[in-house]
Amino acid sequence: MEEIVKTVQNLEPFLKRTKKSITYEITLHFSDILKRILNLMQIFVPSEAGSILLDDPIKKLENPLKNKLTFVCAYGSNSEKLLGKKLSLKKGIASYVYKTEKPYLSNSPEKDPSFDPSWDIISNFKTKSILAVPIKIEKSIIGVIELLNKKNKKGFNKKDLKVVQHLADYTGLAIHSFLDAKRVSEFAITDELSTLYNDRYFHKKLIEYIKEAREKSEELSLIFIDLDNFKSVNDKYGHLAGSQALREVGILLRATVNLDGSILARYGGDEFVLLLPGIGYEKAKKISEKIKEAIKNHTFLSKSLGFLIPILNLKGIIGASFGIASLKEDIKKELPIEEQKDLLIRLADMRMYKVKKVKKM
Repeated sequence: MEEIVKTVQNLEPFLKRTKKSITYEITLHFSDILKRILNLMQIFVPSEAGSILLDDPIKKLENPLKNKLTFVCAYGSNSEKLLGKKLSLKKGIASYVYKTEKPYLSNSPEKDPSFDPSWDIISNFKTKSILAVPIKIEKSIIGVIELLNKKNKKGFNKKDLKVVQHLADYTGLAIHSFLDAKRVSEFAITDELSTLYNDRYFHKKLIEYIKEAREKSEELSLIFIDLDNFKSVNDKYGHLAGSQALREVGILLRATVNLDGSILARYGGDEFVLLLPGIGYEKAKKISEKIKEAIKNHTFLSKSLGFLIPILNLKGIIGASFGIASLKEDIKKELPIEEQKDLLIRLADMRMYKVKKVKKM
């Protein structure tokens, strides 16, 4: 009987990959591609279990050593227990394949010191043989395909390895194609420098979110973020360094705010906005404090980006000021939607500048 292939519900975090300074996002439709790949695995290399593991592109940019692999698609007995589980790169066959970028085949993995039996315990499974290959986009490693226990007494062989390698290549190509296909549509709503949404998309989503919040009688908060001392970076180190700092702020914001439905956008210059559906003022304030600490503790321009942008290791120079406005707390319901939108923006903007004014005193 054919095993049912399952995927995690939200695949977007694993597919926010940067190419030529533009970040593209993939929707849940990509799950159909992953399921198709594992179904092909079952046809050509029948096995008791199989999975696709992907890395986190945002965390990989921040700190590759802290990156983890996540089970995003799987089939086999109790495979649902694996979905969403994160795999440390310290041990395990999949971790070995990811770090070395080399395929792996063994019909007695229990003798290998890299083998991690803890995942058998989680899924109530007994691993007898393993075939695993890396998934790449061009030359960049992004994940691993792993098959367990071939459905015959002889185990996996070199022919099986070639088949799975071809399917891994297809996986990387499929992801690459999705990224390219999304480029035009995403470019229209994305700020190229920060890779966040642009202000045009922010205004559109704010109207939608206000309507939805009013209909459901839910809260909605808006946070205005303005960078402190950013002008000094531009003046002292040049606009190329300033642009790179803005890119890093975009990455920091994405990594710090990982909430369903939230919208991060660059509003202009060194100003950013964050929409938080279903969240009131107090929680929005805690989120702003979290962002503030992330920016304060980050070392900007810590990597070599060519001779035009040297390593500067800027820490404790760039800060941030915040202004928060919440729909239920600040805006009267009877106002027209457009007026509610404009007032919410003005209040958050005004409160942000009030904070900046206090800092300068």
